[in-house]
Amino acid sequence: MIIEVRVYRTKPGLRSRFLQFFEEKAGPLQQRIGIQVFGPFVDLDDADSFVWLRAFPDMRERDRMKNALYEGPEWKGGLEAEAMPMLEDYKSITTKTTAHTFTFRDLQSRQVEIASRTGLIQKGN
Repeated sequence: MIIEVRVYRTKPGLRSRFLQFFEEKAGPLQQRIGIQVFGPFVDLDDADSFVWLRAFPDMRERDRMKNALYEGPEWKGGLEAEAMPMLEDYKSITTKTTAHTFTFRDLQSRQVEIASRTGLIQKGN
């Protein structure tokens, strides 16, 4: 699986507005195309930054899905013009999972297991 780690910094004071745009328009559009979207995750140290992830089955599908997104009528027809003026900059790191990559589900299961073992929660809750 190919995972893009995307770090965005909005222009000062525009993070909440951009997040609304992302959650209501850009994120759902990507999901309709078949891109898995995780986040956004807001930066606790920088009021104008956030991180999000998107996943693709492989590089061929990544190329196809990104082309469908960025060359498609919704992005070209207005979403690009709405998004880009709110961004100061962004960075994308393209990664590939390994055979032992942990998932969010793994993390949640492990937290429940530890909490049950330490008595922080009771089994069945």
